[in-house]
Amino acid sequence: MAPDFTLASAEDTATVARAPWMENLLTRLRVDSIRVSPARVTVRGDTALASLMFVWAGQFMQTPPFRDSTELTDTWIRSSDGWRVQRRVLLH
Repeated sequence: MAPDFTLASAEDTATVARAPWMENLLTRLRVDSIRVSPARVTVRGDTALASLMFVWAGQFMQTPPFRDSTELTDTWIRSSDGWRVQRRVLLH
């Protein structure tokens, strides 16, 4: 994951930076299951777009458990360290 990673929704202008996303993921979110479809990947030079369907279930803090699915697109950038995801957009 790139240091400048952002998570965004196509339906909203707000974004979430890497640090709060990781904090929520590691300390506030319980993931019970995840399924992903095979990704459709397009590579152009040092950039790759990976689109897939993401289905998951879990619970965030004390809220009721959830089941959700979304289509998402990840933007990957190749650097001297290899490939890192820089942006995830949830398409719903």
